[in-house]
Amino acid sequence: MCKKFFKISGIIFLLFQFRLEAQYSITVIKPNDIALKSKDLWNCIVQNGSNQSTPVYLHGIISEMKKGRLLEIQSGNFDLKPGITQFNTSNYEALRNEKLIHSDKIFEDHIVRTNTIPNGNYKICISLFDQKTHVKLADQCLDFIIHRATAPSLISPSNNDSICDSNPFFIWSPVPEFTLGRNDISYSLEIFEILKNQSAVAAVKKNPAFFKETNISDPIYQYPLYAIPFTHLTQYAWHVVVSESGKTVVESDVRSFWWRKCNDDQVTEDEGNNKQEEVKRNHKKAGLRYTYPSKTEQDFPISIYRNKLNPILTTSKESDQLYYRIFDSNRKIIGKDKLDLLSGNNYFDFDVTQWNIIPGQIYTMCLTNVLGQNSYIKFKLPIISKK
Repeated sequence: MCKKFFKISGIIFLLFQFRLEAQYSITVIKPNDIALKSKDLWNCIVQNGSNQSTPVYLHGIISEMKKGRLLEIQSGNFDLKPGITQFNTSNYEALRNEKLIHSDKIFEDHIVRTNTIPNGNYKICISLFDQKTHVKLADQCLDFIIHRATAPSLISPSNNDSICDSNPFFIWSPVPEFTLGRNDISYSLEIFEILKNQSAVAAVKKNPAFFKETNISDPIYQYPLYAIPFTHLTQYAWHVVVSESGKTVVESDVRSFWWRKCNDDQVTEDEGNNKQEEVKRNHKKAGLRYTYPSKTEQDFPISIYRNKLNPILTTSKESDQLYYRIFDSNRKIIGKDKLDLLSGNNYFDFDVTQWNIIPGQIYTMCLTNVLGQNSYIKFKLPIISKK
């Protein structure tokens, strides 16, 4: 008899629950991609199919496929009127006095810092509950994907630059960390020969790649010794493709450069038009060993060859300035001056004997830009044994 009673009671409860859920419904709308805040979460349409107001509250959860639950909120209590009610940032007052149940700190900090939600596969679930009984009246979930990236800026060679290095460095700005806690970003460098009467963009779209390297981890790449040599007085186009987990997410603009043999007096038409700038530019000289500065002062010192210190300094600006100081091992400044730069690579040639350095001792060149950021080159003059 008891079993029969409980069975009937369960059926009645299920029928009652079905009837309640049939009277109410929720349609979840994708929230604002720019800033996911609590009032953006309540972006939904709620329908009350009964003929009277119902005291209710909303319960919302946002989760990411890999990160799990990120945000859980319960709205304030309100009376849901018969018919259709739309909640959004313009109609939000009834939901105020929310109760924050859970918030992921990393997720929250990312939104505050960038005013965007991180890339990912998201799910938003909103449920409607009766205030008195806490019975769920309706619910719905919505899946959506956020995937954005900032295209890298090509730094060197600068656009229409003329270079003669057989193994030049290609440099571009790094892509900001646009995913949350992921490190699977890689770059691909692609170079194309530009044919006569062809634009750089057309060369990238129509021509086979002259050179391509994938899975580059850092925003700098030196043209390898094994690659096909560049041709004298030939123009090339280049760009960078950014991939995440093997899938292309963004591409840079296209830039071009001319390649010619070093110390060649002939110039291209574009070089002739920019003759005044070329006179100012700090060009690379044959026979010198050039060095890129380091972001830290922890690198081992380089050995100076023929008393020459030759830094390569790069900027994306049309004109820029750096200040350098030379420190001895006791951090005493023994030399300093200002350097003028043009966009792209700038090659400098210092005779270290001007600073009266002592062979065998370690010295540091500290380079400071206008933002106060430092880079370093540690060097020493080898001790030459006398026989």
